[in-house]
Amino acid sequence: MRHRRLLLHLLFWTLYLLSQGFIWMNAFVSETVIVSPETGQEIITRSTFPGTLGQSLLAESFALPGRLLAVYMNLYVLIPFFLLKKRWFTYALSLLMLMLAATGFQGLFALWMGLPGFFRGFPGDSGVALFVQYLAVSANVVAFTGAVKILLHYLAEKRRAGQLEQERLVAELQFLKTQINPHFFFNTLNNLYGLALERSDKTPELLLRLSDIMSYLLYESGAETVSLRKELDMVEAFIELEKLRHGDRAKVSFEVKGEADSWRIPPLLFLPFVENAFKHGLKNGSHPCGISIELDIQKDRLCFEVRNDFAGTPDAADVNAGVGLENVRRRLALLLPDRHQLETGTGEGQFFIILGLKL
Repeated sequence: MRHRRLLLHLLFWTLYLLSQGFIWMNAFVSETVIVSPETGQEIITRSTFPGTLGQSLLAESFALPGRLLAVYMNLYVLIPFFLLKKRWFTYALSLLMLMLAATGFQGLFALWMGLPGFFRGFPGDSGVALFVQYLAVSANVVAFTGAVKILLHYLAEKRRAGQLEQERLVAELQFLKTQINPHFFFNTLNNLYGLALERSDKTPELLLRLSDIMSYLLYESGAETVSLRKELDMVEAFIELEKLRHGDRAKVSFEVKGEADSWRIPPLLFLPFVENAFKHGLKNGSHPCGISIELDIQKDRLCFEVRNDFAGTPDAADVNAGVGLENVRRRLALLLPDRHQLETGTGEGQFFIILGLKL
């Protein structure tokens, strides 16, 4: 990484020297007036400097020290300590002082090297004019490199913020997943306890179905997406478990329309809806309950619909309450913010939950 940065800096200054070499070639013109002793006529000769690209590149190379000082002091001192900390006035004042100091340093360097400069100018050019010219050219490269530094800092901060947000979402999704499993097992183990107390013959098969679901939760649900077919197999195992537990009270129909084998979805999306139907549909004593579960898979979207009968006065809170449903709402908002529609409500003596997903 450090070598790559060094190469980029060398490439920048090489390109900068080349561009400046072309710009300033033949920039300085001097005139020599000679009076002919014979005719008394004035003969004017003009010469330019630098006369060749090589001379121009050499002159620009000697002009680099002051600009290097200004650029790197701005990049690694003024911008990090003042500008990025929003100390605007301090940065502006410090930058002005830096530019003057760097330009003065360049003049002393040129004097020490015996080069034409601010204190020993070209013929026809004052030191003040050269000082201002050098200052203006240096300001351009300082402004350009500073703008690049700020842009790269902005992009890095944006990327860092995106990574932090992604990590936060992953952590939240993982937490939501861990909530589903204890919520489900808590309800199921309570039911198993009741059947065990009754010494029910259904208990062994119930444990077998629970084992299948536990296998899915432990080994499949940790992935970002799972096969839609596996998700449906897990839902079917849950339905069979509930039918074993409730017997003839649960009148369940489960229908899948379309091809499920080629699609993948986030795990554990459907289970809370099905669990909710059994929980609220069969909570009123010994009354039977009809539960309808239907999955319609089309070309690029699916619709999962769960309906369950209710007895007595419907309570809208029953539809939206509970860890499971709120959990799924949050997961859908995080994973598929623009690709899902979730509707819950009551109608014709039934609770219903309809989930539409764009695949």
